[in-house]
Amino acid sequence: ERYGLPDLKAGIVIEGQRDVTRPVIARDRVRYVGEIVAMVVADNADQARNAVELITASYSELPVIVDPSTASEGAGPQLHDTVPDNIAYDWQTGDADAVDAAFAKADRVVSLTVENNRVIVNPMEPRGVAASYYAAEDAYTLYAPSQGVHALRDYLASEVLRLPRERLRVVTGDVGGAFGIRLQAYPEIALVLLAAKLAGRPVRWIAERSETFLADAHGRAQVNSGELALDAEGNFLALRVSSIADLGAYFSTFTTIVASTSGSRVLGHTYRIPAMHIHVRGVFTNTCPVDSYRGAGKPELVYLTERLIAEAARERGESANGLRSRNLLLPQEFPLKQQPGPAIDCGDFSELMAKALSLAQWNDFEERRQEAYKRGRHAGIALAFYVHAAGAFPNEFSSLEVSPDGEITIWTGHQSGGQGQETAFAQVAASRLGIDVTHIRVVQGDTEDLPSGGATGGSNSMTTGGVAIARASDMLIEQGKQLAAVELEAAAIDIEFLNGRFSVVGTDVGIGLFELARRAPQLSNLPEGLDARLSAGCGFEGDANTYPNGCHVAEVEVDVETGHIEIVRYVAVDDIGEVINAESAQGQIIGGVAQSLGQAMLEHAVYDEDSAQLLSGSLMDYCLPRADDMPPFSLQFSSVPTDSNPLGVKGAGEVGNVGGLAPFVLAVLDALAPCGVTHIDMPLTPERVWQAINEAGVT
Repeated sequence: ERYGLPDLKAGIVIEGQRDVTRPVIARDRVRYVGEIVAMVVADNADQARNAVELITASYSELPVIVDPSTASEGAGPQLHDTVPDNIAYDWQTGDADAVDAAFAKADRVVSLTVENNRVIVNPMEPRGVAASYYAAEDAYTLYAPSQGVHALRDYLASEVLRLPRERLRVVTGDVGGAFGIRLQAYPEIALVLLAAKLAGRPVRWIAERSETFLADAHGRAQVNSGELALDAEGNFLALRVSSIADLGAYFSTFTTIVASTSGSRVLGHTYRIPAMHIHVRGVFTNTCPVDSYRGAGKPELVYLTERLIAEAARERGESANGLRSRNLLLPQEFPLKQQPGPAIDCGDFSELMAKALSLAQWNDFEERRQEAYKRGRHAGIALAFYVHAAGAFPNEFSSLEVSPDGEITIWTGHQSGGQGQETAFAQVAASRLGIDVTHIRVVQGDTEDLPSGGATGGSNSMTTGGVAIARASDMLIEQGKQLAAVELEAAAIDIEFLNGRFSVVGTDVGIGLFELARRAPQLSNLPEGLDARLSAGCGFEGDANTYPNGCHVAEVEVDVETGHIEIVRYVAVDDIGEVINAESAQGQIIGGVAQSLGQAMLEHAVYDEDSAQLLSGSLMDYCLPRADDMPPFSLQFSSVPTDSNPLGVKGAGEVGNVGGLAPFVLAVLDALAPCGVTHIDMPLTPERVWQAINEAGVT
């Protein structure tokens, strides 16, 4: 307050949201373990640590609340004066009247409540910030890992520093993992910027792993209840969802939309459900703030729906695959908008299912089940569908320039977090320009290089960045035709471009792209307004939303004596539209599935109910998946390119997370069906599985 540094606000406001801000340093009250209470600036880290030891904070312990279900009832201590019931927002969408009418005439209603456990994202690279202040210009330079320097700059300039964005340069180098939690403007960033100004010297901070656990945005943390109405033939009539979203102690940048507007975009996903409604309450608890984590609300609702369908099939005494198949949307039904679900423009879900069953060798599974039983293990298999609503940050800008030395530079507002999108971007331009990809260099991560741009998030790299690069490449070709016409003494309409070369139609007279870049600056008779520098740039235009989808199968074996689960195989058949780089896309899918399996099987952020201390605050207490926890993966694409963008791409970065939870959990439940187990909440640790088997009491 003394130095005019304001509290942080939620990046997006939704209907019904309470007015709560997040102080960069706690004022009067600390609301979660990990909240900043003091900052020390010193010449080196050792001095800073020694100084921290001299700080004494006096605390009066207050009652805490860490259970979101209890918080949603308005019970327990009040975290914020302006939110007496701890309900941060109360939001709903869909057709409640149509849902009520469908439930009234239903032959069967299936109900289920599932927990989507809180996870600690743990990127390989911890957060770090370095900042410099230039008093003469009243300007800053910030170095920080991010998912897009322009989005971070714009928020900090307008909401924190309150200065023109031109006076804040943001730079991001290589990023060792992002997963949605590099989009936020964390308090540490604001404080380091302030410290650089006050000290008159560059200031840097880097988190230790313990701070990653305590203060990086957490993921998931939802309790989702669903009801599915069916008629006598097993046709879906309506879906009703009620969710409690644990937001932690404060709004984070995108926290408001994760469980609400973001998640609801996939409600019902691949199925024909005439009426749907979702009601979400976001609640404050004495825990680390929760924000977007790879999938951002979609994995939670896809998981709930697939669990409901499996439960409906069990109650009806039929196969889950048969019930799914009966209710799958058909290709001829597209384009289709199911309110409030996805606006799917194309897809072939039945084909996905057929390929997944074949790849998983489903028809031979009973033999494998019997063989596993002879070894003292219970085998299970399950299939599940997903749709991901991709698309975010449509304010993307990309530019290209051809240099005379044989290199093309692409500047993009996107930011790679290790997924190798630079290769795919180069492939898009290389294909458009008819040159070898080795001639292309991709530059990202500096607001000084590119005046505007978006960010990487929502599986949008190819659907916005790739599309903008393709369009800029086309513009570059058109500009080149104008320059080539002057060089070749022909009309521009008679110039064609093929395989990196401009030529006069019907002749062998031509000039290569790089040769033209060398000679154009010497041309003296250029038309007015035509730049001799061979370059082009443009923003994204069009619909950024796409709907990648897929069908995944998991096969497991369970040791019922110990509760240990082995994932025997995992099959994924995905429709991500046109595939630009198969290896990169498959790597993204496997990585996403691995994160889902980690959440479903091992990971759980646990707070003490009496003190709100984080009990799983280190890698000794929080189990991340390892290579030997993962199964052999069999992946296949079954693409139906979209017409919503010129590349036909649908996005791939989050599909593994959206599709990965349900097949694993359902496969374990299939394996444990002879034991009488019908429900387990994630994570399915050996202890939980063993307890469920023993509590079921079936021998």
